Amino acid sequence: MAFSKSDKYKVSPAMIINRFLTERFNEDLGDIWLDEDHPIFVPQEQPEDVDNKGGYIVYIWLGRPTGDLHVLEAGQLSYIISHRSVANITATINYIRAHLNQWDDSATLINDWLWHESHDQDEIFEEMRKYDFKNIRVVAHMAADPNTDEGGRPDASVTLEFTYTHDGFN
Repeated sequence: MAFSKSDKYKVSPAMIINRFLTERFNEDLGDIWLDEDHPIFVPQEQPEDVDNKGGYIVYIWLGRPTGDLHVLEAGQLSYIISHRSVANITATINYIRAHLNQWDDSATLINDWLWHESHDQDEIFEEMRKYDFKNIRVVAHMAADPNTDEGGRPDASVTLEFTYTHDGFN
């Protein structure tokens, strides 16, 4: 699939963190998420047929200014993690907390991942590399709770806060 001119506007800090987590889930939590090619969705794209899926993650993110320093931007990214297994939900939350609650070190982890040579052939990474994360931390998480939706699938949440700079849309 060719990279289009508009693709550079489709990249967001949330997209970067989601791709990082998806790749890491497949590597490190394969017994939980491996059968899910892309387990992280925006609310409008969440699976309708949840009976055939082990689980999925819905996210929403927001960006905000950091004050007078216009080059430094901030955001929050919230995940609702739904899975048949409460233990798998807990493992997923703990995984996110272990890797993305280290402030500067978490930012370095994602920045290093962005520049890994395995991504050199993926054109979207050229745009993704224009983002430079400064810190990432978990600001809230909630344990698994029975879902009130049909089927009673348990879900839980975790919210990240991050700061970053962006090299523009040139």
